[in-house]
Formats: sequence, structure tokens, C-alpha cells
Amino acid sequence: MTYPTESLVLTVGTATKRFSLKGLTTLEELRKTLQALFQFIDHHYSGNITKDEIEYAAIDGALASLDPHSTFLPPKVFNEFKVGTRGQFGGIGIELGKKDGVLSVIAPLKDSPAQKAGVKSGDKIIKIDQTSTSDISIDKAVDLIRGEKGTAVVLIIVRGDEKT
Repeated sequence: MTYPTESLVLTVGTATKRFSLKGLTTLEELRKTLQALFQFIDHHYSGNITKDEIEYAAIDGALASLDPHSTFLPPKVFNEFKVGTRGQFGGIGIELGKKDGVLSVIAPLKDSPAQKAGVKSGDKIIKIDQTSTSDISIDKAVDLIRGEKGTAVVLIIVRGDEKT
């Protein structure tokens, strides 16, 4: 295994440390170096990031240095990818976004169930089934709306001052 550089400089907050990559020839040596990197990050990082996210970023960075066509997909992203490529999920056919912090329909897809039901661009989604969307992420909203083909989902939509 050959590395393009002999060391890695890692800065976390105001702390900086150089890690030697010279002489790493076995997976065990690489594991020990990665463990030291993770311990340094864990000791100096004060934000809200999980150890899994740190590991995923390290793996993705390592793959990127091997070739430009390799990418690491964390488990959640990989599962979404599998669902998307299998084509076995159902949805209502809308593009979602946030407008002024409110979950909104960017556009209904042509010939989709949403378009057929009269959903329009700019509609505000205030509930998905019984779940309020006031503080919901777009990813969570997609998870709640998506389901097996043929299943129903109830959206409470506000259009202007009108409730639908």
C-alpha cells in the first residue's frame, strides 16, 4: 500500500496534530492509526456529530484518495439507493422543499397521484397522516409520505387561506 503523502495533519477546533502514514503496510497498522485519529477527534470536537458519522467521513475520504469513482454510502443512504433502484416504493409524486420554514410543494410531478388530486406548487403541507410538519425535515417528510404501492397517506394542505 502506497500513500501519496507521508503524514496527515488534522485540525479539530483549535487543536492540530500530525499523524504519520509512513510505514503503514498492514491493516492492523492502519486500524491503529485510524483509532488514534478518532480519539483525537473525539477529545477535541465539541459539536453534535456521532462516531458513526466520523467513521463514514473517514471511509469516504480514504476511498476518494484511491480513485475518483469510488464512493462510500452510509447505511441510510445505501438503503434509500436500494429502494430507488428497485422501484418497489410508492409515493404521491411531489417535489418537496421548505419555503419560509414551512414544508411546501415545489411541484407535483406530471400524471402523478398528487397532480390528479389537485395538489399545486406552493401548497403548504401542515400534517402527514397525524404528524405535524412544523419542525420536520424534508427527509423525514419523504419517509412519512413514501410507502408500499397502493397504500394511502393523508396530507393536510393549506393553499393561501384555504384548507384542503
